[in-house]
Amino acid sequence: MWIDLFHGRLTSDGSMRTVVATNRDMVVGHVQVDGNLLVHLFVDPDHQGVGIGSRLLAIGEALISEAGHTDAELHTRVDNVRAIALYRSVGWQVTDRVTHSAHDGIEYVEQVLVKHLERCANTPHLRGSLIAAVTQLSSRPAREPSARQSSSTLMNASDPAP
Repeated sequence: MWIDLFHGRLTSDGSMRTVVATNRDMVVGHVQVDGNLLVHLFVDPDHQGVGIGSRLLAIGEALISEAGHTDAELHTRVDNVRAIALYRSVGWQVTDRVTHSAHDGIEYVEQVLVKHLERCANTPHLRGSLIAAVTQLSSRPAREPSARQSSSTLMNASDPAP
C-alpha cells in the first residue's frame, strides 16, 4: 500500500523533483522538492551520520533555487531533534509555526523551518544524470556491522559539491 502512495507522489503532476541516492544499487536516501517546499528528505538509518543527508539537503536547496525561488520552507516532526539540528546547522531557521496533518491514519505535528537561498543562476553540476533520477554513491567498507561507517558521497569525487 505505501509503495502505491509513494509512486503517486513521483508520478502525479510532474511538479515534484526527486533525487535518489544509491549505494551499490541499493537506495539509501532521497530528497523531494515541489516549488519552494522541501517536501521530503530521507536517509536509511543504516547510512545516517556519514554526510548523505547533508548532501541530499544541499541538492534539494539547489533544486529549489534553480527553479527560481529565494525562500525555501520545510516541515519536520517536532520530535525529530536530529533532523532539526541538521537543518539549523546549515542555516535553516525554526519558526513559531507548526502544522497538523494526518496521513494513512497517523497524525503529525510538524515544525516549520525556513531558509533564504541565494539565487542559483546556473548549476551545471545538477544537470544530467544527477537530476535524471539516480546518483551513484561510492563507499568504503564498514568498520563494524554495529557501527556502520562509510565515505558515501552523492557524486563522483571529481564532481563539485552543490
